Amino acid sequence: MSAQAKPSANPMLIHDFVAWMNDWSPAEKFELLDGQPVAMAGGAIDNDVIAQNIVIATAQRLRERGCRALRDVLVRSSESDRFGAFPDVHIRCGPMPDGRQTWIDDPVAVFEVLSPSTIAIDRGYKQQQYLAMPTLQHYVLIHPREFRVEVWSRDETGSWSDFPAAAGTAEAVVTLSALGLSLAMADIYADTDLIRTAAP
Repeated sequence: MSAQAKPSANPMLIHDFVAWMNDWSPAEKFELLDGQPVAMAGGAIDNDVIAQNIVIATAQRLRERGCRALRDVLVRSSESDRFGAFPDVHIRCGPMPDGRQTWIDDPVAVFEVLSPSTIAIDRGYKQQQYLAMPTLQHYVLIHPREFRVEVWSRDETGSWSDFPAAAGTAEAVVTLSALGLSLAMADIYADTDLIRTAAP
């Protein structure tokens, strides 16, 4: 999740941003949003738990398909030299690049766990940037305070759905057809406040 932008007289381009980030303290993390480095704020425990749950729930099945779920790796866009972000989780497929590389530009799915400070940008600017990436097939928004997951998917013609498929109960299943994955909401929300308060 992002906080306020670091002031910059001129827009920063992604190759300069990557070099700048590689030289920055590991305790600091920024995203590049419309050419401006934007500091990332810390998140709530449940947001982090949900992101971990997605990695755990998908790890074995993705490995069998030659894919991996990643966190803390920059996603940059081949369509924009002013954008680079750290999604909560993203999935890429195919041979892995050099393990020392700090970014990818070919995600198949991106997951963002929403918070009050990020919901507008996750639904707006970031969504526009992600959906422009030619490799992306699914964009997933997860609401941590209610059982609600929204999935935008690209169809066989390459067009994006006008409206997301929404899962809204603890018993529902989220389907990512391009990856052959189905995720139970109970697995996505495991060990969060929602699950604990819903338990009898």
